[in-house]
Parts: sequence; C-alpha cells; structure tokens
Amino acid sequence: MATAFSGRLDHARPALFVRLLDKYLYFGMSLLILILVTATFSTTVPARLSHPKIAPPYIVWLHGAVFFAVRTTPVFISH
Repeated sequence: MATAFSGRLDHARPALFVRLLDKYLYFGMSLLILILVTATFSTTVPARLSHPKIAPPYIVWLHGAVFFAVRTTPVFISH
C-alpha cells in the first residue's frame, strides 16, 4: 500500500514569459508610467517651465543633487 519515494522531485522550469515577467515587471511598469505621465502632462505643462529664460539658482541644483544622494544611498548600500 505504501509508495516508494526516491527523495528527488522533478521541478519543471517556468516558461520564458513567466521568467521575463518575474524579472522585468517593475521595470516595465515604471516605463509605462513614465510614458503615460509624459504623454498626458506634455499638453498641459508650458515649455517655459522646463526651459526657462532665466536659469535657476545654483542652490536648486545643489538641493537636487543632495536629495538624489540621500534617497538613493540606502538602495545601493542594501545590495
């Protein structure tokens, strides 16, 4: 009545689509959101906002660099 078990399970490898979805899902979703935001806001945001006639002060660039460093450092440290 008992069945013999050899102790080895034969695991099938997932399909290519499943592996790609598992690996690139968040990257693909972020690209999709970027495309949607760019397409929808490009009609409402004036060009002078992204390319002003007067250059922003250097403190704005410094703030952006510091903010980027503070927000991305934990990601780089954890890997």
